Amino acid sequence: MTAPHEARSWRLPWYLWLAGIAVCLLGLGAWWLSSDRDLLAFDAKARAAGVLPTWAEVGLTASPPARIARWNRLIQLAESVKSYQYSCDWRPRAGEANPPELVGHHNALPTSDLAELLTLCDELTPGVILRQTTISYDTNLDDVGPIRSLCRLLAERIALASDVEVACESQRLLTAAAAQQTTSLIGVLFRHSCLAIWQSAVARRLDSPGIDRERLAGDADRARLLLAADLATCLDVEVRMCRDLLQRLQNGEPKVVTEFEGYLDLPRWLHGMGLGRTWVRMGRRQVLDLLLDSAVAWNGAVDFPARTKALGVVQHRIEALPEWQPAARLAQILTPAAGMIHDSWIKADTGLRIIAAELRHTAWPIDPMDPTGKPVRRIERNGRLIGYYLVGRNGVDDGGRVSSDVCVELYERRGNPMAADPPKTDP
Repeated sequence: MTAPHEARSWRLPWYLWLAGIAVCLLGLGAWWLSSDRDLLAFDAKARAAGVLPTWAEVGLTASPPARIARWNRLIQLAESVKSYQYSCDWRPRAGEANPPELVGHHNALPTSDLAELLTLCDELTPGVILRQTTISYDTNLDDVGPIRSLCRLLAERIALASDVEVACESQRLLTAAAAQQTTSLIGVLFRHSCLAIWQSAVARRLDSPGIDRERLAGDADRARLLLAADLATCLDVEVRMCRDLLQRLQNGEPKVVTEFEGYLDLPRWLHGMGLGRTWVRMGRRQVLDLLLDSAVAWNGAVDFPARTKALGVVQHRIEALPEWQPAARLAQILTPAAGMIHDSWIKADTGLRIIAAELRHTAWPIDPMDPTGKPVRRIERNGRLIGYYLVGRNGVDDGGRVSSDVCVELYERRGNPMAADPPKTDP
């Protein structure tokens, strides 16, 4: 038999060896967790691709105080001079007459405040209002509610304007919708919603015989250029915002760590063990690469079809991230806007192209969502054009089915389940 002291002497080196391995692994883990080598490698990759990854490399200049003061006054007036839609359950629809109450509402608006509001709108220059010189993930999207309310008020003025006044009111609405510099992809999505208000308002006047069709078509062209510039800027901005957030998490800023741990949706005891930070460390490079790939896809493409295809590839990669994979969780939290922007931009850009084509009586554009490369489809009822549709995300033409195709009204209300069906009467 082996003596007890001999057994202990044999096991002791193994215990020491295992303990040494454990210490080494813990040391490597601590070094990996605190290392920012992946962020530095990403910075080099981004610069090589023409995208500046940190705010220290980018100079932002806030708008002059006098200009911001005029903007603040416009926002104040927009909050007090309400649209008709604000006070009732009404939305302008294609082919529908203005309700009599709309005229009464606008006649009752405070004359001096309305005049000042319109003057301030006419003094705006697109894309010049910027309040801050640094942007981060927690920067507020200022003035969303008032701007949307202002756009609806100005859209109602398009509905009420005489034919010769439509172009002037159109210019006011577009200028107001474009006055702020967009500082994130969420801001771009909001801009799309404001331009959809303009598109709907102008579509309701397409049959008006005396409107300045070429001037309105030019407005649509300028709006498309604005959208493209927004997206080019904000895809880069999104890279910097996310890089800044991840660096602040890396530095252990208490406020950032506390707020962000809730987004990870991990049990509290896992956060207590420090696994929340581990989760971030595992997935952060994947997030940055996806956002950079979006920016590179846009910058590397020279026309609408190429950009559509390139952004679509990145969007599909984001949507294909497995929910069960820990490293993918961070990307699912931080990249939803990068995924949504593809479809939103296609719809906004195509809608503006359609408006311009109808105003100029020219051919419709190609449907960017159709893999066969056919033009945007017409929606007709009783031989009359009432709207258009894009094929759905599956790339299949379902004939204008509202549940699968992207159906948009132009001259009359769409029906359901097929857009060409007679519309149902509202209760």
